Amino acid sequence: MKFLRKVLALCLAIVFLIALVIGAGIILSVQNVNVRFVYYGENAHAADYAQTRSNLDKLKGTGLLFITDSDIESKVGNSDVLAVESYKKVFPCSIDIVIRERAETFAVKAENGLSYNVYDECGVLMKSNVSTVNGSDGCPNVLVSGFTADDMCEVAQTCGYFKEVFSSFRRLVEKVTTVSVSESQAIEFVFRSGFVIRVHGYKGAKDNRLKIEKAFEKYSTLTDSQKLDGVIDVLVAKDGGEPLVVYPGYAGF
Repeated sequence: MKFLRKVLALCLAIVFLIALVIGAGIILSVQNVNVRFVYYGENAHAADYAQTRSNLDKLKGTGLLFITDSDIESKVGNSDVLAVESYKKVFPCSIDIVIRERAETFAVKAENGLSYNVYDECGVLMKSNVSTVNGSDGCPNVLVSGFTADDMCEVAQTCGYFKEVFSSFRRLVEKVTTVSVSESQAIEFVFRSGFVIRVHGYKGAKDNRLKIEKAFEKYSTLTDSQKLDGVIDVLVAKDGGEPLVVYPGYAGF
């Protein structure tokens, strides 16, 4: 008898748990899918976005708790030109999603030496191309060399700081590379004018934006003729102080 009571109690507990899960699934099912599209220029990928928006609507009715990154990324209509920027679950029944247009930004020479691997502004591989010309605006992408594919996201982040501080990137910069200075690695921005800015100790550093701000402060004081040729080096600060700007920079690097 005691055994039967235990079995009955266990069965009731299982039934209650199942009911609880089903109830939570109903209450926490997706009712609203709010999508925002971030694009550049004239919204050339409106059709791909519309398809993506339609795909994302299919999330309605699914359990909010169980939606994963892959569930959302799989709904992107054309991953060559669009990407999921972010998403947020808003309980009890909504999900906010930001879809961005992927902007061709970097070109890295492929191992075959005949083509280029094209990366977006986040350092994520987009496609292979026979030239460095950007398919959207006909201008060259920024050449990148000296880095591995695993480095590209960090490179893109540092270049993003450059764009924020200088209010431009592809218009100003022709190529980005890395140079070794004694035991220090520097990321080197070579302007289309021939000017060079080197940010030392960039790898894994948390103050890269500050270093670029310091470079910009100095660059802004130069005359137009000085901006046609020259070097600014931004060195790692000693004892936790602010980065040191050297101009004219070290031409021997």
